[in-house]
This record gives sequence, C-alpha cells and structure tokens, in this order.
Amino acid sequence: MNDASDNIEASSILKKELTGGQIVIAGLLIILALGGALIWEISSSATNFYDPKSFSLGQSAFEDGRYDDAAHWYQSAATQGKAEAQYALAMMYIHQQIADGDLQQAKSWLVRAAQQDFAKAQYQLGLLLEKEHKNNMYEHWFDEAAKQGMSHAILHLIKLYDARNTPKDSEKALTWLLKAQHQHLKQLLPLQTSVLSHIKEQAQHGELQSMYLLANIYRQGTMSKKNSKKAYQWMLKAAQHHHIQASESIASMLLKGEGVAKDIKQAFHWYQVASQAGSSQAKSALGCLMVLGLGTTQDTQQGMEILKSAAQEGNVSATRNLGIIEAEGLNGDINDTAAFQWFKRASDLGDVAASNYLGVMYALGRGVAADMKQARHYFENVQDVDPQAQFNLAIMETRGLTGYVHDDKAVYWLEQAERNGNDRASFVLGLFYAKGQGVHQDIPKAMEYYQRAIKHGHIDATYNLAMLEYQGDDGLSLDIDHAIELLTSLAKKGDAKSQTMLAHIESTVNMNFQRAHYWYQQAAQQNDAIAQFDLANMYRSGRGIAQNDKLAVYWYQRAAQHDYAPAQNALAYMYLQGRGVHKNLKKAKSLLQQASKNLPQAQENLSHISSRSSHFTLLSSMVDQGLRGNLLTTEAIDLSQWFQMKRQPFP
Repeated sequence: MNDASDNIEASSILKKELTGGQIVIAGLLIILALGGALIWEISSSATNFYDPKSFSLGQSAFEDGRYDDAAHWYQSAATQGKAEAQYALAMMYIHQQIADGDLQQAKSWLVRAAQQDFAKAQYQLGLLLEKEHKNNMYEHWFDEAAKQGMSHAILHLIKLYDARNTPKDSEKALTWLLKAQHQHLKQLLPLQTSVLSHIKEQAQHGELQSMYLLANIYRQGTMSKKNSKKAYQWMLKAAQHHHIQASESIASMLLKGEGVAKDIKQAFHWYQVASQAGSSQAKSALGCLMVLGLGTTQDTQQGMEILKSAAQEGNVSATRNLGIIEAEGLNGDINDTAAFQWFKRASDLGDVAASNYLGVMYALGRGVAADMKQARHYFENVQDVDPQAQFNLAIMETRGLTGYVHDDKAVYWLEQAERNGNDRASFVLGLFYAKGQGVHQDIPKAMEYYQRAIKHGHIDATYNLAMLEYQGDDGLSLDIDHAIELLTSLAKKGDAKSQTMLAHIESTVNMNFQRAHYWYQQAAQQNDAIAQFDLANMYRSGRGIAQNDKLAVYWYQRAAQHDYAPAQNALAYMYLQGRGVHKNLKKAKSLLQQASKNLPQAQENLSHISSRSSHFTLLSSMVDQGLRGNLLTTEAIDLSQWFQMKRQPFP
C-alpha cells in the first residue's frame, strides 16, 4: 500500500465518519451543588467528564470543509479521551489539514487512540512507525489491529512476514493467511502462492519447522489440494529430525491409516518418541494404547500410571481418558465415583467431551446422585459445539426428563447434532418422521434419514428402512426385493431380529420354506423367542420340512422360557395331546394359566378344557413388524441405551 492510497483511504474514512450539519452553539452547563461542593476535574483521562457534542461538532465542521473549527472541536474531544477524536485529529495532521501540524503530533494522538484499542489508529500508527525504520514496534501495532479483525492490517502483516522469507516469518505469514481465509478476504491468491512457495523452498532446504508446516498444509488442504501421501512424507521427515509435534502427528496418521497403511505398532513407537521428548499429549495417547493393548503388550497398570502423570501435568485428554477407563471398567472393575471425579476435573479445564460425560453421569446417577437439572446444565454448557450433547438434549426433551415432553425441541436438537456429524441423530430423526412426532408424518423423509444413517453402518436404521419398504405406508410403494436385500445383509451379520423377519417373508411371501427354516434356525439359536416359536410351528405342522413333534416341543420349551405366551399356549396343546411329550393335563393347565396373562386365546383354551371341549386355538407364524427404537414410546426405557458418550478412550 503506497502513501497516496493510504491518504486517500484515510480521508474517505473521515468523510464517512463525519456527518453534515450546522454548528450548534453548546449550551451552558450549570452545576448546582446542594449540601456540599461538587468539583469537576477535566483532564486528558478517558474516564473524566466528556462533552459528547465536541466530537459531533468536529464532524460537522470537517464535513463542511472548515478544518480550523474541526481541529478545535476534535482537540477538545481528544483531550477528554475520545479515541475516535484522537484518531480523526491525527489524520488531519497526517493530511496537512491543520496549519503548522507535523507527524510527531499525529503520532502522539495515534498512540493515545491505539492504547484504547482503536484498530484504525493502531494500523495508522503501524504505518508511521514502519516508515521511520527505528524499531519493530510497528509490528506490534499491526498485530493489535489484526487481532481485532481489521483486514488491511491482516493483509499488511502477511506481506510483511512473507517478504522476509525466513521459516519463523513464513509461519507467521501462514497463521495470518489462514485467518484471512476464514474471513474470506480478497487479494489472497497471490499471497497464498507466494507464502506456499517460500515454505516449500525452506522445507526442501531442510528447515525443520517448514517441513512440519508444509506437511500440515497438505494434510488439511488449507492452501493447496489435500494430499495425505505428501502430508505423511513431509511429516515423517520432520519427525525423523526430532520435531515433537511432527512425531505426534505421524503417530496419529499411522493410527488412522492417513496417507499410509494403518500401523498401530509404529504409531505406538512415535508416541513413545514424542512422550520421551516431553509431550504430555503423546504421553496421554501412549497410556491409552497400553491400557487397550494396541500396538504393544497390554499393561493396564503402567498405562494408568502414564495417564495419571500426564493428567498431573494438566493434560486434558489424559484426564478425560482416565474417566472413560474408570466408567467402562477397562482397568478391571467399573468405578463410577472415580470416573465422575476425573470427568469433573477435565470439564473444569474446559474439555467439551468431559462436560457431556458429566451430564450423562448425572442423568444416569452414576458416581453421583441422579439429577436431571444438573445433567441438562452440563449438556447446555457445550450445546453449541458438541453433537453428542446436542443429541442428549434431544433425549431429555422427547422423554420430558426436566419437565414436559417437547418433541419439536427434540427434533431441533437432533437436526443440530446431525449437521455436526452425529449419525445416530439421523436414525432418530427417521423415527420422528416415520411416527409423525414433533413433525408432520413423512415416510419418504423418514427413509431419507434412515439412508443417511445407513451410510455410517447403523443397523437399526437398515432394519427400519427394510420394514418401511416391506410394509408400505402413505402412498409409499412396496419394494419387497430391496427389503429382503437389506434384511439379508443384517441377517448374514448375525442380527437375530433380521433373521426372524427374513424367515417370515420367505415363508409367507416367497413360499420358500427351506430358506425360512434356515433363517428361523439361525435366530432361534440366538434365543429369539419369536423365531423359536415359528420354528416349532414348522416342526409341528411339517410345513416345508419333515414333521417332528419332539423338535417342536423342544423349541416351544425354549421360547416358553422367555415367558412368551404363544409358545406357552402351544406347549400346553402338546401336553394335552401327548405330542412329542407324555400327556400331562396338570402341566398343560399350568402353562395356559401363565399364558392367559397376556394371551386371550390361552384363557379361552382353559375354559374349553374345563368344559371338556376338544376345541383348542393355536396361533400360526408370529412376527414383530414394529420399528426398532423405543425412544418415542410412553413406556419406561433404559436411558443408558440412549444417552451418548464415547465408550473407548481416544489418544
């Protein structure tokens, strides 16, 4: 920026700030003292009496081109401590709009305004000092103005540091360049090209910090296209030359498989290197890996000692991770009291995740008396930045845990959580739209949310989408083939409910009894009561397989052990008829009495036995067509299955 453009810009700034109008004669200020003397002391201090008309009179005079009058009024307001007046007066000296004025007087007023954090004054003062070449104080004032977001100061600093072309100055240039990107400032492209070129050149000449900076540029894609492989290569070079932060970063990249094949053992090695160099963050990661036995032989005791050492050094991650380990019992037994204390310490240190954990501990009464108001307090403390806390607030609203149920507010928090990457929020939003709670029922939108959750491997969302496509609703066409495809994907992974539903579709829609028998058997072996009952029915009736009363009785007994009324009712029939088991009227009646608590047909069958009627009602294939997720029911639920917090410590 040249002198002429600076002057034009400063003059235009003044004209924008000064309003038109005629000079108004200031009224006489009368001070009445009642009961004692009232003394007004007027000095240059900003805290003393200030006549607000002085500055406005100066603005009016300046706008009219009456510079002598403007200078008089600005001088009055400036002397009284008005930073804007001090700046305006200084600019009049700079632009030679005051007779016999000089730059030293301008500098004096700019200093006073700059010391009051007036950004424009700080920037102009920096320009004056820079021209004098006496010292580096100009950097300080450019920096102060830039910290307040002044774009001219930010751009000036980038040019200043980049021109010096040293690793230290290039790092400063990069720091301000990233802030300028965040503010979407113009004129950045040539600056980006220059700064990146200098950092690359320095890195290639073996400058250690420049290697690290270049690695992060490639890793984050801040000034060039993201390139994980190049990021890893430069990060490794820096780490091999004993750069502590690079050692930490290379460990993290190896742990995640970022730009290189995942190698937890090598990650452990680099965390060791950084830890030995004094990094408490690396020490925290090292302790976690030892507790979990990742990349090294598991040594819970030593891992805990390392974590506690890092926590004593004030490392927040270590403090939080100690809480997770105690809460999950990863070092032996669960210790909720210790977990709560660690989370409290981490939260007090400003850790977002720990505040969410504290909320969960209060909500579930773990390590502390249950207190939903306190839980809400901690969730709300981090509601703007933590998607898990946002999700947990939704749980509180939809269950009415601190007052009334507010499904609409729950939907709001779920939407916030989903925008911040919480995939479970996508699943729950699917539930809300499928059921029409808190929103108008919208099956296609429910399916859309389920599909989003499925991309993150959410099993319940996959199942619910399959059920919507199987059942059809509100004009939604059936897509049984896709429903079968989704259920099959879950069934192959061992999901019992999907296996049971798939078997039901195969037996009732496709009439493929062989496949139905296979999937019923898979689910039955996982103690799914409905699958056990339906499998027993197949054996009893011989439908699609060889008839076998003994196997029918066996599976009815297995299902009845779950207090499953249809199975108790059917088993009573087998005892009455002596099919697959010896006749036993007493046993049959006992089973029917148990079943009659939940099954009207069982009560009817008891009546038939009493009247010696041969009539007996058996139920055919059963199926649970409900959607997964009991959050929106009115029944009591296990809140621990819904409140979210990470279950594993993370480096």
